[in-house]
Amino acid sequence: MLALGFVLPFLSFMENSKNGQGKEVTIKLPIKTYLVIAFLTQMFLAPFFYDTFNFQHWLYAADLFAQGINPYRFCYESGIFDMFPYPSMFLYLMLIGREVLQAFGQRLFLVFFKLLLTVSNVVAGYFIYKMIVALKGDLNLAKKATCLFIFNPLLIFVTSVQGEFDPLVILFTVLATYFFVVKKERVLS
Repeated sequence: MLALGFVLPFLSFMENSKNGQGKEVTIKLPIKTYLVIAFLTQMFLAPFFYDTFNFQHWLYAADLFAQGINPYRFCYESGIFDMFPYPSMFLYLMLIGREVLQAFGQRLFLVFFKLLLTVSNVVAGYFIYKMIVALKGDLNLAKKATCLFIFNPLLIFVTSVQGEFDPLVILFTVLATYFFVVKKERVLS
């Protein structure tokens, strides 16, 4: 609900126009403006929220890794299979985040950690825009679809409140789809 308070004023830059079949919403601002608004909205919320359960596990795994202990082996040998079921790239990100947390405190840690997730959302939104423009040639439709994605309350919640790494998965899925469908690059996808 809080995110809608930030988003609704910007969506007022849309204009209604008749096209003979009823009303069509035309988005007037350039897509980069909406991408920047989405980025700022998500980053504004980032330092105030986090999922305590997950962050404690992630930081504990990063602490183990910093001590030279393999968190995957530790979890297996301890019988704690659900403590850190994440890919190793995420472990390295948390290791860097652990250093930021120790040096600058929790708020900047949350901003640092969620920055990559927010950038992933914005880049995925941009490639959704490019894909629709390439396939349909309709800039307005591409802007609408991109706005539906980047201002989706669930996406904002998962990224800015919970801090889950789902936006990385979404980004790579959108990129694979873009390269497969638009660029016809089977290998890159």
